[in-house]
Amino acid sequence: MYHSLRGLMYQKLAYFPAAIKEYKKAVSINPYNAYDYYHIIQCYLFLAYNEKEAREALPYLEQYKFYRSNPEKESQKAFFTFFYTFIKQQEKAKEILLASKEKTEEEQAKYRQALHSITRLKYKILQKAYHNPHLSLEKEADIERVLQNPIFDYYEGQRLSKEYGDIFEQKEKPYQENLDTVESLLHSDQQDKLDQIETYVVELNMENQEKAFLILDVALLLAEQNYPNTAKKFLKAAQTLPEKTKEFKNQYQETKAKIKIKLIAKKS
Repeated sequence: MYHSLRGLMYQKLAYFPAAIKEYKKAVSINPYNAYDYYHIIQCYLFLAYNEKEAREALPYLEQYKFYRSNPEKESQKAFFTFFYTFIKQQEKAKEILLASKEKTEEEQAKYRQALHSITRLKYKILQKAYHNPHLSLEKEADIERVLQNPIFDYYEGQRLSKEYGDIFEQKEKPYQENLDTVESLLHSDQQDKLDQIETYVVELNMENQEKAFLILDVALLLAEQNYPNTAKKFLKAAQTLPEKTKEFKNQYQETKAKIKIKLIAKKS
């Protein structure tokens, strides 16, 4: 229990190498705790820079399956969907998706929200790092390596599929083209590029719901390019649009948190 708790503490602080060491000590003492294996798999995935490195977690996955006795939570199913997709075992990922389709609407919503959240882990790790008063240079280097991991950009330009034929699907072409136009303006040398972006987005002829999501994506782009104050302005604009779904509200809160992180980073 001692090493399990220490591993969990390190994992929550995004110190994944240290967390793996503690979890391995835990399973050497008590090999029957399935959740220690589950956490080891998570840490391996967050440290993996490619499919080959991620596959190093597979022996622990077998142990997890062998010792697991309780039903999996939707968040765990979502994690394994993501894991199997990353190591290119699509059929196993689809099995989880199809099983989820047989669940209640509430369980399906939890599963999809958990899957959506996993693709945004980078910002959760950043948030933990910026709020950790005991962050040493050694640990900071560990976190920096994690943040450079391509897994966090694995689904860039994609979104959760509305159907269960595929796990993810490309965003609609017009939506992506509008986002690309905004990004091109953002990277231009024009003095009034922020005003141009605002005018472009305001004049777009789109459904309110789709436009709200686009505004959130634009706000995130602005924050990532060190325009957090302008990003906050777009965030407020998104909030004023009618017909907001639960999915939008969740994404709004996530985007708001990311912009806040950027503001904190800019001040420091």
